[in-house]
Amino acid sequence: MLVRKALLGMVVLVLFGSASFAFQRCVWNNNYVEVSGEISGVSPPVAFVVSEGNRYVMRLGPYWFWNKQGYKLSKGEKVKIVGWRCGKMLFPKEIVKADGSVLRFRDKRGMPLWRRGRGWTQRAR
Repeated sequence: MLVRKALLGMVVLVLFGSASFAFQRCVWNNNYVEVSGEISGVSPPVAFVVSEGNRYVMRLGPYWFWNKQGYKLSKGEKVKIVGWRCGKMLFPKEIVKADGSVLRFRDKRGMPLWRRGRGWTQRAR
């Protein structure tokens, strides 16, 4: 069990490293895509989505934001993600669950809702 946890920790670290590198190469362009698929795993602050044979890493935002909003995702859930895609990374604007509930993460300009009124969002107006 300890070996599995250590291995999972290493995988998450590699994903964060590759995600930050991929994010640096991507430019926000406000062109959203829709990806429908199934949640194959959740390990905050990321989730894994399988869509049409492709496996995506979805950046969920800070854990405290999820707790405050009461958001939950579970393995096996069917979802539609509206957001920004950069390679195999997804940055959701919103996630629409099969039951019709919507988890919102970004405003219409693409700014994360958890950053509202802080730092760089003030300069982006």
